[in-house]
Amino acid sequence: MTFLGLTQQNKKNWFSILVLLFLGGLLICGLYKFLNSALGAVIMFVITLPLYHKLLRKWRLSASWAALVIILLSFLVIILPVTGISYMLIKKLNELLQNPDLLLTKASEMIAYVENIIHIKLLSTENIEAAKKIATELVSEMLSGTFSVLADIAIMYLLLYYLLTSNKQIAQKIDAILPFSAEEIKLFKKELKAQVYSNVIGSPLLALVQGVAAVVGFWVFGVQEPIFWGLMCGVFSFIPFVGSALVWVPASAMLLANNQTWQGIALIAYGALVITNIDNVLRFVLQKKFADVHPLITIFGVILGLDFFGITGLIFGPLLISFFLITLKIFESGIKVQE
Repeated sequence: MTFLGLTQQNKKNWFSILVLLFLGGLLICGLYKFLNSALGAVIMFVITLPLYHKLLRKWRLSASWAALVIILLSFLVIILPVTGISYMLIKKLNELLQNPDLLLTKASEMIAYVENIIHIKLLSTENIEAAKKIATELVSEMLSGTFSVLADIAIMYLLLYYLLTSNKQIAQKIDAILPFSAEEIKLFKKELKAQVYSNVIGSPLLALVQGVAAVVGFWVFGVQEPIFWGLMCGVFSFIPFVGSALVWVPASAMLLANNQTWQGIALIAYGALVITNIDNVLRFVLQKKFADVHPLITIFGVILGLDFFGITGLIFGPLLISFFLITLKIFESGIKVQE
């Protein structure tokens, strides 16, 4: 029996596909708020899996104990420092939110100094009010997001525990589901690991080194609150090309506007010769060590990630684009094989 050219078996297959798509859509909509936790768990899994296997083989730990050791170590080495730095930044941003006029006054003085040099009007009253509104909304959003951080971390570690302890079974099921050959799956895993290491280890390491260098420079040349602004340099270093210059260039202009001429000129030189070259040299080294991530992937990934995930999108955004390109690469290789 056929209906519209479909056999009974084909109708069952199509019905199953439609049900899966419908239920899958419902699950995605319902679990979307846990996406950060799921991505974090997958990333931590890729990074810690070699250590997990080492704990099993060399230290003879059980699967459960090895997973718990991984969770404890990652919490002490990654989560606590990142949380501490984030808390400090958010606390300072909250102080600025309570008194934004002080920051805007400083910014106005700096821009007035630049305008006097280039004889071009850069800032109007409307622009100041717009900047104030955007800054207030941004900081408020960051503060409101901190309340769900503990829940996200707990869910991430719950998922990570089961990913580690069931990694063989999960790998077998994924290999069976994916419509790729064994060689293509091997390529996918290799590319996935390289991209994760590049985005999750390379970018934060680059941000840390630039942040430390900026702190030293700001402290030596008399910038107020050098630790805070140095950390902001590290955060902005996730953006290729301009990156940390979005912080140290205005800081230099601020020193010049305050008649600290030699300090301002010295900070410009330090930023151009030291901070910027740290980005160029270290990024090149990391690209050789891990995957060579194109700057456009980082730029659009950061834009996409911030919109989707908030501040964690600095890492998750470029990673998602990288995953998409990996899948596209495998798809193209499959077409070439068929030809």
